[in-house]
Formats: sequence, structure tokens, C-alpha cells
Amino acid sequence: MKHSLRTLLFGIVSHVLSTITPAVHAQSLFVIGVPPRPTESEAVAITTSAIELARKASPGDRVRVIDAFRQQPVTEFTVPEARTERALLRELSAPIARLSAHFAESRKGGDEPDRRVHIPNFLDTVASVRDPGSSAPRILLFGSMYFGDGTDSRFDFAAGRYPSDGHILATSEHSVFGAADRRKLSGGRIDVMNLEPIVDDRDRFFVQRFWTAYAGERGVSLTSWQTDAGLAVEMVLRDIQEPLMHASLDRSDLRREIRRVAGPESLPNLWTLVVCIDASASMEEAFDQVRREVPRLAERLYDAGAEIRLCIIPYRQGPLAPFPVAPIRSSKSDGGRSIAGLRSYLDGVRLESSYVDPDAAVRRALDMLAADNDVATHVCLLVIGDTGPEVVGSPEHQLQLLRDLSEWREAGKGRSVQGVFLGGPGDPRVRYFEELSALSQQGIATGFEAIADRVVEQAADITRGTAGN
Repeated sequence: MKHSLRTLLFGIVSHVLSTITPAVHAQSLFVIGVPPRPTESEAVAITTSAIELARKASPGDRVRVIDAFRQQPVTEFTVPEARTERALLRELSAPIARLSAHFAESRKGGDEPDRRVHIPNFLDTVASVRDPGSSAPRILLFGSMYFGDGTDSRFDFAAGRYPSDGHILATSEHSVFGAADRRKLSGGRIDVMNLEPIVDDRDRFFVQRFWTAYAGERGVSLTSWQTDAGLAVEMVLRDIQEPLMHASLDRSDLRREIRRVAGPESLPNLWTLVVCIDASASMEEAFDQVRREVPRLAERLYDAGAEIRLCIIPYRQGPLAPFPVAPIRSSKSDGGRSIAGLRSYLDGVRLESSYVDPDAAVRRALDMLAADNDVATHVCLLVIGDTGPEVVGSPEHQLQLLRDLSEWREAGKGRSVQGVFLGGPGDPRVRYFEELSALSQQGIATGFEAIADRVVEQAADITRGTAGN
């Protein structure tokens, strides 16, 4: 039997609240921007995200949901002191019902989804609803990052197009994107949950670069760009202020025009590293090395002329929260804030005696990369451990994983898979890591430093223009 959306949404409330655990965060204002008419599944994801914020935020935090196209309030609530399922369900029932009613009403306008958001006007709205003396807002924005408000087609852009910096440098009288006379938020950050597929890496880079630069000019930081709502919520809850990428405005570019996306030669030297690492007790010495070397790698890549985005997926028996894909800056660039956050995460990973399943970690890595909407010119997936899968599936299961990894690697330029084996010489368990490395036609590495040297050398070659395609 097909359930109504209202029934489905309240089912989600009950399910999510059944796993409540307290969390400690600084008191914050969370603003969720939503499009006028999302699909049913997108509406469910938005509702789930609002509940997750209530579940993980601190008592007293405010959550406001706003139609980010029409600039209309949808619902709001204060995270209550009560932490039991029943108490939170009672407190959230009214605001969640308003959210459900809003989505139900929106579908009366037609079945075709409308994912538009008006970011310039939305940031004005966020500035107006910010309580005096409250902390800088944390914004979770759902919608299409292309633009078209239906009033002036001169400013519309979709696949293969993006606005020039001159639009941002103008006043709002001359461009809908003009920020010169618009109110600045003086702090805060935006995490984007993109609902409109982006055509390719080139298109994604220019669209992300435009909105990152625009947000910076309005006094906020665009810190992540996701296509998975769960990851978007994790990011908005993290204390990250560094922007998604460096996007300094060209203040000599005063022409206001919608430009065509340029060729791949204009993309910068961007790296995404995903590190799947065994977190069982046998890895204690090796994990200490990773704690030292991963932050140092970010510094070395910066010196080599590259930027790095990093994700860490520790694996052992039992759930372990990953370090979601996030930019890691050199201390020269951000005063050490992003590296301090990375070190804090690594220091918090507890190693325990258990069986390990690197296959599950690799699958999770592929899912996160698929959801990340990455613009990296190079993506490197590292699998580090001293043993292969201890819970082994069928031979077909193992072969399917290798096939999926091979397809992922071949689907984009600059993608590689590298096994890093930290067991003893002659150990037969090395075969698993050899099979992974063979996908990229590389030899197996026997230490993190060797991999770091290889990545930095390749990044330096790209900067110098000597690397091949």
C-alpha cells in the first residue's frame, strides 16, 4: 500500500528519534533553505535533515526553514532540553507538520519539480532573521546551483554557462548577482546540497567557483558541496570555516556577462585524497605515522602548488564516523585551523582488537565520492592496512568490487587506486593490496611516506606543466 507523504515523513521522525544520543555543540542558528517544489524523495531528505539537526544540535539552538526562492518562512523551532524520543517527538511534531504541509501545498502547482533557489535574495533573508547577538548562521541550502528566477533572462545560467566576476562586483541595480550594495552577513557558512545534476567536472568547477566567490563577497564561507543529505548535515555541524576552494575575485574583470565554460586546460591543480585505513589494534604504530604524515602531506602539496581535499574512512568492527571530504589548507593559508581539525579527528580514532573488512570501507569511499560532486583534477583512493578482508564474501563478490573500482577509475581522468600494505615481508595477505594497486598499474607501497612522496611529485610535475594527461 502506498503511504501518503505525510505518513512517510512522520515515520521518518519516529525512526530518527529512536536513535537519539546527546551531542555537545556551541549554541548556533541553523538556517535550512529549500526550493519551491522538490520531488517527494527530496522532500523526505529535507525533512530528515531538519530532524537530524534537532537530534545532534545543542539545546537552545535555533533551526529555521525558509523557502529560498520565494523568501517565505516555512517552519522553525528551538532545540529543546528534553532528550528522550517521546519528548522530542512532542516538541517537533508541530514544526514538522508545518514542513509537511508546505511540501504538500507546493505540489498543487504541478508535478514538475522546481528546484530553483535565489541565493542573493536568500542571503538577504538570512541576514534579516538573524537574532541580535546570535552566533554566525550555519546555512544548509537545498536546490539547484544553476540560476533562473523567471524575471530577467539576462542573468539566467545553466549547463555550460557561468556569470563573470563583474556581476559580483556590480551593485544590485545593475546585476541580480551584484554584491557591492547588498548586506554582508559578517560570518557564517553555507553547505550546499545540490539537487540539480551538473554536466561535467569543468561545468562544476566554474559554478562552484562562482558561488564560492559570491558567498565570500557577502561575508560567508561556502564550505561544502554535497549530493548526499546525510553528508551535508555532517558538514554543517562541523566547525569548518575554510571555503570549498580558493576563489579570489578578479577586480579588474568589470564586464557583466554570462560566459561559456572554458576547456579543461583552465582547471587548477586540485587533489582529493580518500584514505581508507585499518583501525584495529594491530595498526597502532602505523596509525601514529598517519597522524603525523597526513597533515604534513597537506603542507607539502600546498608547497608543490596544489590544493587538497581529504576524506578519512577508518574501518574495523563497529561503526566509525568518517572525516567527510573537506579542504585541508596549509598553515600558511589558514593559520593552521583546518589541519588542527584534522589532527583532532585523527587523535579521536580509537583502535580496538577486531576483525576488519576493507571491502566495506572501499564501498563507502566510492559512495562518498559519487555523492561529493568533486571538481578535483586528481582523485586518489588509498587503502592502508596490514591484512586483507577477514570476513570474506564469495569470489564473485571480490571480483565485483575490483570491477567497480576499475570502472570508477576509468570514468574520469586522474583517478587512481593504491594499496598500502603495512604487514611483514613475505606475508601472503599482501595479495589484496597488490590487486588494488594493479588497477592503476602501480606497484604496491609499503609505507605512507612512499605514497606521499609519489603524490607530491606528481602534483609538482603538474604545476610545472611537465606531467602527461
